[in-house]
Amino acid sequence: MDGQKFDALTRNLGNSTSRRRTLQGLAVGLLSLGVSRQAAAEVGSEGCKIQRCKKAQLKQRCTDRNGRPDNHACCQGLKCSNKKGKCVFKNGHGGAGDYCDNDGDCDTGFFCKKNQCIPNSCQS
Repeated sequence: MDGQKFDALTRNLGNSTSRRRTLQGLAVGLLSLGVSRQAAAEVGSEGCKIQRCKKAQLKQRCTDRNGRPDNHACCQGLKCSNKKGKCVFKNGHGGAGDYCDNDGDCDTGFFCKKNQCIPNSCQS
């Protein structure tokens, strides 16, 4: 592109948008950026919380007084096995916030910290 064509193009771009429209576009852009950053911060901070489970953990007994499995006795992400009467993973592995003993207990994209599966994005 030669210099004359470039100058003509920049003049047309500059003239085609009013100052008011430009400011409106900037305001909308900044507002959406602020909202998306706030939403990301809320999701990120919520997913990065570490809460130790005070219920029955992996492979611990979870039966009620009558010897029946009690799912409420197990940590988040675990269920009480009908056969063994011990807490096991609901889905084979832990997701966000679920109980874990090590990184291998968590889904892909998570690591185990203080017995809770945490998203890799929270690692520092």
